[in-house]
Amino acid sequence: MRRPAKWLSFQGLLLLEAILSVIVITAGLVFVSRALSSQLNTLRLLEERDVMASLAQAKLAELESARTSGRPIPPEAEGAFDAPHERFIWSVSAIAREVPAGELPLSEVVLRVGKELTPKAGARLSAVWPGSWVPAEWPSQ
Repeated sequence: MRRPAKWLSFQGLLLLEAILSVIVITAGLVFVSRALSSQLNTLRLLEERDVMASLAQAKLAELESARTSGRPIPPEAEGAFDAPHERFIWSVSAIAREVPAGELPLSEVVLRVGKELTPKAGARLSAVWPGSWVPAEWPSQ
């Protein structure tokens, strides 16, 4: 009498089992690599936003220190940063604020820092200045 044939062999893996194992491992590795890629992209964007916020704070401090030290504020309303941040641009505008009669006029100064290709996506920083500090050449909103 003959023994019935068995599908599974206890001595090794069948070709089908090996192929399924490779497919499962490959799918897992693809998932992990995509997750890591997404995390790295998010980290790069966060670092870029941090740089833009730092540049905006430094530029606003530069403009304020020029005025408080007695030097005139440069009339340029936009420009680019020096190396190593030459791919970032800045623009400044002023919004006149209504104040009660007899009080010092105020303006909200808005400084935006962005990349050259996407200037709208970036950091925005604002401060309230006396209206006399704002150069007439700066655009109003």
